[in-house]
Amino acid sequence: MNMSLKYHGYIILCLVLNLHDVIETEAARILGVFTIPSVSHQIVYRALMKGLALHGHEVVVITTDPMRDSSVKNYTEFDVSFTYKMYNEKFNFASSRDNKVSNEKLFEIFLDFGNDLCEGILSHPPVNNLISLNNTEEHFDIVFLEWLLTPCVYAFAHRFSAPMIGIASFLGFGVGRDSVGSPNLPAYSPEVFLSYSDHMSFLERVHSVWFLLWQKYHFYYTVIPNQDAIARRHFGDSLPYLGDLHTQPSMLFLTTNYIFHNPRPYVPAVVLLDRLHINEPKPLPKSDTMTQEKRQIFLDAFAELPDYHVLWKWESDSLPGQTSNVKVAKWFPQQDILRDLLEDHEQDGCTKRRRTWMLKNGADWRCVADEVWSDRQERKRM
Repeated sequence: MNMSLKYHGYIILCLVLNLHDVIETEAARILGVFTIPSVSHQIVYRALMKGLALHGHEVVVITTDPMRDSSVKNYTEFDVSFTYKMYNEKFNFASSRDNKVSNEKLFEIFLDFGNDLCEGILSHPPVNNLISLNNTEEHFDIVFLEWLLTPCVYAFAHRFSAPMIGIASFLGFGVGRDSVGSPNLPAYSPEVFLSYSDHMSFLERVHSVWFLLWQKYHFYYTVIPNQDAIARRHFGDSLPYLGDLHTQPSMLFLTTNYIFHNPRPYVPAVVLLDRLHINEPKPLPKSDTMTQEKRQIFLDAFAELPDYHVLWKWESDSLPGQTSNVKVAKWFPQQDILRDLLEDHEQDGCTKRRRTWMLKNGADWRCVADEVWSDRQERKRM
């Protein structure tokens, strides 16, 4: 009996201590600085920051693509979407490909664009007010920084005396992995800007080594000094040299998966993340909830194609404004229809050209096929 009471006493003591820990737990104040004007980059950072906010942390984000979701509490955004205009004025990748611009030159333009981003973002009044030395009330417990083009953002960690975590929306660059001492072995693992695989010829290996050495030289002797001067204008001369801050991240998050790239060595400070941008599946939208304006656009387009018969998956019993060449149903045997179409292609031997396309509007499939059902009826009569 005494042992039982003693045992229960231990349990009660543990519960009290655990409850005390829960009560004393405090949320962190987190800053995220993400400078690349690209949605495909920003959705990764957005997912991370939103997740932290949903777990009770207070999050402040400098981003080119604000989420503007009032349902997420403890979430403040600084909108720097004006950088898209800067990006569009600077880059024309199609022209670069047509003119056969070298990888080195393209990468140089890409890195040097970071100077423009730094000056533009740090000069932005709301951001400038945030980092002002006169603003002594601001504090952050940790800082997440985009680890790509803008080493000037390292200054945020120094300004708020907070540990920093670097994050890249893909595999990142060799100079980025340098920051945590993760080795780069270009003789068998080329940089992301190169199109080589891990099965390179001797000359490709030489080029891969040269490209990484050139990248390091340009980053450490051009990009960092230039952005160090920019950062000092906004953070003050007490700022340590950015080249020294470059080696200070506590961790480096890379958004990738082992299956998507060649084998690479990583130190424990490198954490590979994936699927951050993948949301929970939502119910598929229904066609009959489409706005009248959008529905009429489809109907007008189909009316101009009288030689086509259209199969439209429509959840209601009738389609307002339905044209004679449109057949609606709540369900179509899609595989049978496509199989019938493919069989016709084989039988016709390409002597009779069929005009067919697949439309994916939202998340619903519309199969648009030339006389699929009428051909089937004709063969039955024969």
